[in-house]
Amino acid sequence: MVLAIVCSIFIIIVSLATSGRMGMVLFPDIESDIATATVSLAPGVSRSVIADTEDSLYESAKAAIAEITEPNVATGVLVRVEGNKVKAKIYLVESTIREISTSDVIALWKRNWKNKPFVEAISFSVNEKGPASDSDLTIELKHTNINELKRAAVWLGERMTGYKALSDINDGVSRGRAEWRFTLNKKGVALGFNAEDISSQIRSAFYGYKVLEQSRGRDDIDVYVRLPESERDSKYEINHFVLRTGDNVEVLLKDVVVISKEKTNNNITRRNGFRVITLTAAAEPKSETINIQQSLEQNVLLEIKRKFPGISYSFEGKQADMLTSIHYLLLGFVFAIGAMYSLLVILFGSFTKPILIFVIVPFSFIGVAFGNYVMGYPLSILSLFGMVALTGIVINDGLVLLKFIENNMQKSKDVASAVSAAAVRRLFPAFLTSITTFVGLLPMILERSMQAKFLIPMAIALGFGALGAFVMTLFVLPVLYAILVDIKKFFGQELLV
Repeated sequence: MVLAIVCSIFIIIVSLATSGRMGMVLFPDIESDIATATVSLAPGVSRSVIADTEDSLYESAKAAIAEITEPNVATGVLVRVEGNKVKAKIYLVESTIREISTSDVIALWKRNWKNKPFVEAISFSVNEKGPASDSDLTIELKHTNINELKRAAVWLGERMTGYKALSDINDGVSRGRAEWRFTLNKKGVALGFNAEDISSQIRSAFYGYKVLEQSRGRDDIDVYVRLPESERDSKYEINHFVLRTGDNVEVLLKDVVVISKEKTNNNITRRNGFRVITLTAAAEPKSETINIQQSLEQNVLLEIKRKFPGISYSFEGKQADMLTSIHYLLLGFVFAIGAMYSLLVILFGSFTKPILIFVIVPFSFIGVAFGNYVMGYPLSILSLFGMVALTGIVINDGLVLLKFIENNMQKSKDVASAVSAAAVRRLFPAFLTSITTFVGLLPMILERSMQAKFLIPMAIALGFGALGAFVMTLFVLPVLYAILVDIKKFFGQELLV
């Protein structure tokens, strides 16, 4: 009866965890005291566009601050330009002395931001740096054909907008910098031109040709000669630019080349011979990421492989880091379990009795899951670290209780009285150990500072797990021992020792 109830609870808890309802993240969402917005502009935009974007970011930040009812929350706003990106920050007072969270400030900021022309992507962050600062969802697409890859990335980005929990979606497709492309025609080839002749003459005229290098004190001064600005600021000047052949014959540029205006790639990323485009998105709440990932795999990503033959995908970023961390954590956990099992086999002189103790370890997850649910934290890698540490507490409690049961069995052959007497005798010491562990970790669990947020999931796993392990050890271990004795009576002592 007891074992059936515990197993039922365990199955329910595991189902909740694996279904994604509890959520699983790499690290807890650590909110700093700085709210950040980053706007990526199209390459080559004018200074007026950049200035307009700066003003819009600043005004939206001030509007967000004005909507905060709590006084003196923000200490200032900073906007700066980094290449083709405009970054703005709202500086907040420490989280311990304000009620509103950085996420709520970001939400107000998003609501006041009005999208502008030439904006390729915008992202908001509650933590610009640190292990939890990467995008919540990162998908990497690969293909040999860059044009097909771009179409697939745009298509996937549009499908991702259908998920309400996703925001700041960036399809990874750069619109590119505008450029003039010159292709030699038959007349140009006949006149003896080549690509180097054309490019060098155009560069010298429009960018400049160095004619003098002069030293002045410690400095070197380069003198360039080029066309005046009035003769290099329009397409007309390009078409009517005069080239000189090797025989000093003058011809118009438009007569010897085909001029086309195209977009160039800002960067080219390859992996294992494939072109790569990376899509990113933020999720709110973060615990929904795993559900969205499963939905994308089962629906959208299957469709993209049918729609764009040759395309392949992989989850990178936090998703890949999580799998790697879990892999190495499991390897270490298996090694530790093997070492502890060997020691317990030597202690009890039995291969089966140590298994009774290790069976309790998975049941301690009930306390861990309950603690995360009560405290409002999703499961994370740090929670798993806490569970690994919790294993030592569980095995220690089980070891002492099992030793008491063994001693009672030597005095009395009645299993029921032996296990009940051992459980009663261990009740107060085990309770005292568990409750002191929980109370000792309670200040860390309730701490609100940013520095403690990395340790809180581990403290929850240890604190609530210790309480759960106390209950599981006192109730489940005696039942398992009684079952083992019945099995031995049925099959014979020598078969299971």
